[in-house]
Amino acid sequence: MKEIPIRYKDFWFRVLVCLAAAHFLVMVGEKVDTLEALTIPSYYPTLAINYAIALFIAFTVRKVTMKLDTLVPWERDVLKRGILQFCLGVVLVALLSFSLVFVYFISFSQDILASTYPSYEFPFSVVLILCLNFFYISYYFYQSRRTEYGQGSRTTSMEMETDRNENSSIEHPTYSLFSSTIKDDALKESPLINRREKKEILIIDTPTRSIPIKLCDLAFAFVSSGTTFVFLKGMNRLQDAYIMSSPLKELEDALDPMQFYRINRKCIVNFDAISAFKAGQERSLLLILEPDLMQWTGMEKKELTKLCTVSADRVAAFKRWIDR
Repeated sequence: MKEIPIRYKDFWFRVLVCLAAAHFLVMVGEKVDTLEALTIPSYYPTLAINYAIALFIAFTVRKVTMKLDTLVPWERDVLKRGILQFCLGVVLVALLSFSLVFVYFISFSQDILASTYPSYEFPFSVVLILCLNFFYISYYFYQSRRTEYGQGSRTTSMEMETDRNENSSIEHPTYSLFSSTIKDDALKESPLINRREKKEILIIDTPTRSIPIKLCDLAFAFVSSGTTFVFLKGMNRLQDAYIMSSPLKELEDALDPMQFYRINRKCIVNFDAISAFKAGQERSLLLILEPDLMQWTGMEKKELTKLCTVSADRVAAFKRWIDR
């Protein structure tokens, strides 16, 4: 599953390909070579018009492809995406291209059907549109493969590093109901270790008692200062949090992936706790949770914002997860 949206770095490709295509269209049917054409003043206005049309074609194909990448990714339904890509990225763009040239001919009081355009220039435009679609489809799958491989390696490395940091932390929890520190033996005796099946109950061990909680009642959990905090539905204060001795990764492994999502390295949220979301900074998403984490006191606003933010590299996968 691709998590990072594809960014088509194709500016110079479009500039050069469209320029070559415009030159070819101008030279179709002409009895002069390129060098001689460069000495003819009328060559340049005609080239500019064809170049503008070619750039419009490339721009439209690119926009259609990017929109479809968001609405119907290839991984979700390849048949539906292929049909939409052909209908919108080829047929629709070809009709728009023909319409632009038709308006151009009308402005000069010329009959487009009496010209060579339907026989030569338009078929070449369709070939150009097909090539552009093929380029973006190939780019998508190539970049998607690279992204999956690179992101998988980075995620594994970051999670291993995070777990090591969490397990080795002996700081006092900054925000908790308890004043005692987390002991080394408590960290080692995690209630979730070596349990691959999805659990229904989580045991929270405190210095005085052990508390069983239903995982379905968990609203969200996050890591702060090396400590994992667990919040249940109905908790309205930061001080109400339970402290869990296990790393966040072990809690994630015990949760139902359809109901819970790790939005960043430090926070897991329940689907039911998400009341809304909006655009954040640098292509990220900011979640509005229930209870509203942003309204709590005891933590800096900047840190609370980070906890509620879906990382940019997880936005695409998050949207697919939440669209059910």
